[in-house]
Amino acid sequence: MQHKGVASIYVINKNKGGKFSQEGLRSAWKRPMLKMEQEYVSIEHIFTFHDIKAKGISDFDRTLAEEQQYSGHMTMAK
Repeated sequence: MQHKGVASIYVINKNKGGKFSQEGLRSAWKRPMLKMEQEYVSIEHIFTFHDIKAKGISDFDRTLAEEQQYSGHMTMAK
């Protein structure tokens, strides 16, 4: 189902609007990470796709309970 002005229902999608497979997303992520390793050799940490979620949650200016709900955690323990 297409909506006017919406290329895809997925946040991260293929060029033509389709859904990435797990392997496709892993491959798409790996390319810029390898480039970063080569261009910025002083960076010690290689970022994972999961780091984006953690950064989004840490930047989410809400109560702890709202952060818990936003992140999908079932309990307050992170």
